[in-house]
Amino acid sequence: MNLEVFKDYRSLLEFLSAGLVGLLVENTVLWVLFGSLSINLYLSKLVALESAILTVFVINDRVAFRKYDKKAYAILRTNFVRAGGTLISFSALFLGAELGLHYLVSNTIGVGLGSMFNYYFERLKTWN
Repeated sequence: MNLEVFKDYRSLLEFLSAGLVGLLVENTVLWVLFGSLSINLYLSKLVALESAILTVFVINDRVAFRKYDKKAYAILRTNFVRAGGTLISFSALFLGAELGLHYLVSNTIGVGLGSMFNYYFERLKTWN
C-alpha cells in the first residue's frame, strides 16, 4: 500500500473539501427522495450517491487534481474506483438503519468512512 498519496496535504484538503460539498448534495438528494417523497431508501441512496459522485468529480477535476493527467473516460474510472467507497457507504447506511440510527446520520458516517478509501484509489487510479 502506497501511503505517500496522503502526504500531498493540499490535494487531500481540496479532496476533502470537495467531499464535503458532495456530502451536502448526497444528503440533500437523499432527504428529498426518501425523507420527503418516501421513495425506497436504497434506491434513493443510489440516486443521491451518483449525484454526489458526479458533483465531486467535477470539483476534483477543476481543483484537487487539476495538475494530474486526465485520461479519457475518467468519469467511468471514478465510478469504478469509488465502488469500494460505495460499498462502505451502503453498508453503513444499512447497518445504521438496522440499529435505528437516523438515515442521514448513518449516511454521513458511511460517506466519512468511504472518503479515505476513495481518496487513496482516486489519486492512484483516476488522476494518474
